[in-house]
Amino acid sequence: MSVEGCAATDEDLRQLVNASIDRISQNTDGENLGDTLSCQNIRVAKVHLDGLRRTKKTHFNGRSMFNDVLRARNVQDLAEGSVTLREKLKSVGVFKDVAITVDASDRQPLFPDVKCVDLVLDCKESNMLKASINMMAGSNELSGQTVLKLANVLGRGEGISFGYSRSTANIGSYSLDLTKLLSHDFNTNLKVALIKAYEPSYISNYDLRNCGIIAEVSRPHNKWCSTLRYGGMWRNFHCPSWETPFDIRMDSGHSLISSLMYTLAYSSRVGAGSTSIAPGLNMQNKVELAGNVLGGDHNFLRLETKLKKIVNLTSWAKVSLSLNAGHVMSLNDDKPPSIVDRFFLGGPGSVRGFMMGGLGPHRNNCAFGGATYWSSGLSIFTRLPFRPGKGSFGDQFWLHAFANTGNLFEKFDFSEPDFVNRLGIGSRYTIGAGIHWRFLNYASIELNYCIPMSTQPSDRAQPGVQLGVSLDVL
Repeated sequence: MSVEGCAATDEDLRQLVNASIDRISQNTDGENLGDTLSCQNIRVAKVHLDGLRRTKKTHFNGRSMFNDVLRARNVQDLAEGSVTLREKLKSVGVFKDVAITVDASDRQPLFPDVKCVDLVLDCKESNMLKASINMMAGSNELSGQTVLKLANVLGRGEGISFGYSRSTANIGSYSLDLTKLLSHDFNTNLKVALIKAYEPSYISNYDLRNCGIIAEVSRPHNKWCSTLRYGGMWRNFHCPSWETPFDIRMDSGHSLISSLMYTLAYSSRVGAGSTSIAPGLNMQNKVELAGNVLGGDHNFLRLETKLKKIVNLTSWAKVSLSLNAGHVMSLNDDKPPSIVDRFFLGGPGSVRGFMMGGLGPHRNNCAFGGATYWSSGLSIFTRLPFRPGKGSFGDQFWLHAFANTGNLFEKFDFSEPDFVNRLGIGSRYTIGAGIHWRFLNYASIELNYCIPMSTQPSDRAQPGVQLGVSLDVL
């Protein structure tokens, strides 16, 4: 819609703003619409919330999400602010759709060249009861999850959900989650979860049962997201087989772990999961403190960082570069970190060409994990030859060639003067190629042929064809 000159009547102004809102909603290229919008000066006199049934209007009093539209001085500012407001309201978890229209106001403007308008938000509330069945991919395993959720329970955006999941690796869990959006702009999310989980480890030959509480506060800001999480868990560590080595059996029994973890994440890959090959940068940094002043039987400090950069080479080729590193140190000289808290490396989603957890120290063919690790991957993705299924299902498949490298240390001392050189001693290298299937832009399913170029006697390599399903790939 192209408009020349200034809006002459209130009806013209309403049509102009409503059309501008629709146009900006559909605009994805970031065009400058200033040339096609009217020069009419306007002010928003009042914002109306219609269609509320269970939701309390007082829940939105004094919220800063309305500031952009209330400060609008022309049609373009109002249209852009209205679109942002609509997306913010839909993200609150109360409404499934919000329609925005502009109507004439009964208030008189302070200046004769200014028009006063009312912004009308026609809100359609979400159903209170929701149920979903999801399929998820983990470390070379598939799991199903059933979730029952009550939304907007008390009329202020509260959520209660119960979930049950079971995987092909016989890992099962129950969870009861309570969620609430906080702060003046609804950007801060509070989540409290009660969890009971059974997590057997077949690579280390032990069983782990967890039961406890997790409280988490997260807040996104532009492309950044910071999360602070507290976890208090009762652990029951059990080794069902006598073949489990003594070094792992030492962790057997009941224990309590109390930990505080801070995560700072950045992503410029809009709407892309960790397995997607959309261009951009992903970064995640974690710091976890367990025990010490927090109490519990486990005392350690764990640091981990992950970085992935994907660049478009051409319309049919991309390159991906990943770098991960982590270190865990015991705060109790008499007791090293439990095997549950160590790092493991190797597998289809990690350094390919090795079994799950197959890179690093082992005891009786059981992965023992390590206190320090680093890994890196370089992959080149290209479209399938002749583009079968172009524009539909075929676009989810890519050919890729890769080179992975990494190292895992049972113990590592960063106080030594040559620690940088020691990080590279005994590094493992793998090259290969295969087919990458980006399943529903969520999970990565890969069929690769792997050639380990460097291994150590303690490793469990897996040369040749390797099939893997992962949420996060190197």
